[in-house]
Amino acid sequence: MKRIINLLVVATMCTLSVTGCYDATLCSDLSELDSRLTNLENQMFEANQTIGTLQELVLNLNKKLFVNSVKQTGNDYVLSFSDGSTVTIKDSASPEIGVKKDSDGTYYWTLNGEWLLDSNGAKINASAADGITPQLKIEGGYWYISYDNGKSWSKLDKAKGEDGDSFFKSVTWDDNFVYITFQDNTSVTFSRGLNGVKAITAVPDYSDGSVKASLEPFTLRFDVVPAAAAASLAAISPDYYQLNIAYTITKAAAGDRLQLPIKSIESADGQLLVTADGTSLDYQLEYEVFGASASLNICELNNGITSGYFPLRFKSRVIKVYAGDNLQNAIDKAETPAEVRVVGGAVFQGPIYLKDRIKLSGGWNHSFTEQDLNNRSVIDGHYSHCCLYSGIDANNHREDTEDVTVSGFEIRNGGKSGIYFHGRLAVEYCWIHNCFSSGRGGGIQFSEYSRDDLLLANSILEYNKADGHGGALFGGGSNSRMVVVNCLFRGNASIAQYGYTAAIHGQSGVQAYLINNTIVHNVNWRDGSSATSTPWSAVYFRNNGTHIEMVNNIVAGNYYFLPGVANDWENYPDRYEMPIKPMFIMEMQEASIDLSVIGSYDMDYVCRSNLLGGSDPNRFIYRAGTDEARDAAQAACTFVPNWEFDTIFVDAENGDFRPAGPALNVGESSEFVLEALKNYPTDLAGKPRSTNGVIYAGCYQP
Repeated sequence: MKRIINLLVVATMCTLSVTGCYDATLCSDLSELDSRLTNLENQMFEANQTIGTLQELVLNLNKKLFVNSVKQTGNDYVLSFSDGSTVTIKDSASPEIGVKKDSDGTYYWTLNGEWLLDSNGAKINASAADGITPQLKIEGGYWYISYDNGKSWSKLDKAKGEDGDSFFKSVTWDDNFVYITFQDNTSVTFSRGLNGVKAITAVPDYSDGSVKASLEPFTLRFDVVPAAAAASLAAISPDYYQLNIAYTITKAAAGDRLQLPIKSIESADGQLLVTADGTSLDYQLEYEVFGASASLNICELNNGITSGYFPLRFKSRVIKVYAGDNLQNAIDKAETPAEVRVVGGAVFQGPIYLKDRIKLSGGWNHSFTEQDLNNRSVIDGHYSHCCLYSGIDANNHREDTEDVTVSGFEIRNGGKSGIYFHGRLAVEYCWIHNCFSSGRGGGIQFSEYSRDDLLLANSILEYNKADGHGGALFGGGSNSRMVVVNCLFRGNASIAQYGYTAAIHGQSGVQAYLINNTIVHNVNWRDGSSATSTPWSAVYFRNNGTHIEMVNNIVAGNYYFLPGVANDWENYPDRYEMPIKPMFIMEMQEASIDLSVIGSYDMDYVCRSNLLGGSDPNRFIYRAGTDEARDAAQAACTFVPNWEFDTIFVDAENGDFRPAGPALNVGESSEFVLEALKNYPTDLAGKPRSTNGVIYAGCYQP
């Protein structure tokens, strides 16, 4: 509009230049009009420029930046922000447009203190990133505003020909804040740093800028600017501190962000020391499955400061061992808790000594990302040493151990048991075979110490021998425990003058839970002049505080053999060879005087849903508590004669012990069974345990 008026002015002046200006008043009025139009045009330019300034301020508010300095030049103010940017607030005139934060935390445009609304009646976001930028113009002496880049305009207040009111009412500040107030009395406030603090920056522990953290309490260090303000910052209540965690790389599920509790805040040498509790972090951070970043935010009332996000590095809990490496050295140097992963097929000589909070896992590919249980790692005792000790050192000193696990190993040729432990031990997905003990527990033993605890799951124990009790497994002691789940015991033997129990033996006081195991072809070979005809066979638990629960097991085809007196030993020179030769199995079948499940009198026990073999259908459970209790247990189980045990498997001769025939009718999915199988929901072959809601007896589903 001014351009049109100016053209008229120019035309008039041209006319006057020829004829002369005879009216001095007219010339004065034209000059004043031109000055007013120029002033209005400047107001329009400055108003639109100031709207851009407002958007910059809102963007910095959303970034949570704070003001490093304020410099006043005349009526203008230059604000320097913590990210290095600057915003200049100029003294300019416009309608009373401002910004105000709503209850949703978003800044919206205001006019005369009221929300500016678009054509749909919605508030207009003032963010420069995703909001609408209003435009102003003066036409016909009035201000007009557009929300659609000039396509349509709405009439506002009358424009003043003079400078008009300043867009900003005031800019003031103190030690902590900068206050910017608009003509409509709305305002925004910027922090100048907390307690004089201008910046906090995480101090890295590694060259890549990351900071060391853990799944336990850990301490982060922050440089404070100025350093002298660190002490006053540490004096602020922990309630105003937030240590926010964001998972990175591959974890992107609900709950992938969390806030860690602050345990303590200190200052030292110009640094802020913040100790946080990392126990709620995901344990997979220690195994480098994904990563995490952290940000420290401190906000006291409206005054706040942030470090911004920085990467965390968690101590790797995975030690990688290749063939040819020193396995014992890797275990000894591991900072626990840790997992020692061993490449599949690698062979190590025993004995190997484990320590507290170690998981020893084998069968890994060369990138250590997948475990192949068909290519287990090997520990070989070479018939002269125990393969693995846990809780027992080379000097036979014993200490309670916690959270020790052996997984994915072939343990073979142990000369003093395959595994000998004290404390708590989990053995899973292992193959323990051809191990011998001159005393007890050819495969595994924990020997009559209180509180020893064994979890044995999804493993095979075969052709192990003991010159005493428990060819495959021996354990006992007050308040000790064994939980055996989804395991196959085959061809194990106890061979001695006084030895008994071919597969599993529990000494007085043990608490035993046997769920879904298959126990077949194990032999109790009694020899010597003092041997009796007492028919110990596959599984035996003694009295005096012993508790046993057996559910969903198959115990059949196990034999007791009494060759005679001592001078008959020479007739059986191969009794120590492994496996037991088929000729002796046949001979034992013919001389079958065995019972499969045997327990002493006065024993607390539960025995149900098992498939049990023997030679006497009326006594396949022997001496288990009172006669009434024994009869009740036998009624809760299924009997199969030993000479027919092959019929209950698909192909026992070739090692296929999947149940068939009568076994299809045995098994339960009780709460007790489901709880025991919770962490091992597949059978020994990896097949899901539940088929149509039925969990079958033995270590294999049909």
